[in-house]
Amino acid sequence: MNRKDIAWGINLVAWGYLFLYLNLNLLSIDVLPNWLAYIFMVKAIGGLSGELPSLKLLRPLGILLGLWSAVVWGLSALGMSMEHYLLHVLQLIATVLEIYFHFQLLTDLAELAGRAELPHRGKILRLRTVRTVLATVTALPILWTGNLYLVMALAIVGVVVGIWICAVLFGLEKALKQGPSLVEP
Repeated sequence: MNRKDIAWGINLVAWGYLFLYLNLNLLSIDVLPNWLAYIFMVKAIGGLSGELPSLKLLRPLGILLGLWSAVVWGLSALGMSMEHYLLHVLQLIATVLEIYFHFQLLTDLAELAGRAELPHRGKILRLRTVRTVLATVTALPILWTGNLYLVMALAIVGVVVGIWICAVLFGLEKALKQGPSLVEP
């Protein structure tokens, strides 16, 4: 696989993260739904798995998370509540799976950057770690409504991390398009 094909896959993942972090609502409908982000990521995984076979393991999980995101999006679009106990349990499971999925996806993208001998590897690994800690902390069963300043701080950090991930991935795509072929493992 050549660098341009890998750059295309990285581009899809970067767009996926952009859709994941941007929430644009029209009335009560999110017009940039998370399930669309997973479509981009699953498509990228399919293309990149030839270069990094461990990515194949993430594909079914990405599909499952995309389907769950579509269900949540659909319920929200229909004005239905997520207050049922079973939905809370499923959301908790989905959150754990999301944390793993994004941790592993970013780890694999860092591996691709390392094979290309690009400095993006270290940035991706640091962002992966910060994103994982942030996602874990926000998933904790804490009464967030009483901690406005903490919620605001976590939201700001989340936005900054999301933008930074997108910037680094788009930068990696650009660097891959401009450089020589990949170094074999």
